[in-house]
Amino acid sequence: MNPRKVLSALCEQLEIPFDENMLKWEAGARKEDGCWAKYWYKSVHKSTAFAPYKPKTQLFPERLKPLLAECQPYYEQLEQLAIKA
Repeated sequence: MNPRKVLSALCEQLEIPFDENMLKWEAGARKEDGCWAKYWYKSVHKSTAFAPYKPKTQLFPERLKPLLAECQPYYEQLEQLAIKA
């Protein structure tokens, strides 16, 4: 929701300088994307900056709720470490 704030905080934690250029990029693939890029990065390769946040409108699939319950404790642990926008 706030890329500048989150990236600034991350850079501070990593003790590296924040640069405004981190908020935009040229469209296209990078060799660092790896062999999975064609499966995962289609929209990233088309982008040139962070897109505005759009809340999800679909309900979580009923068939995946057992998996969600299994993952929830791990999510909650990680959420405590997250940089909040």
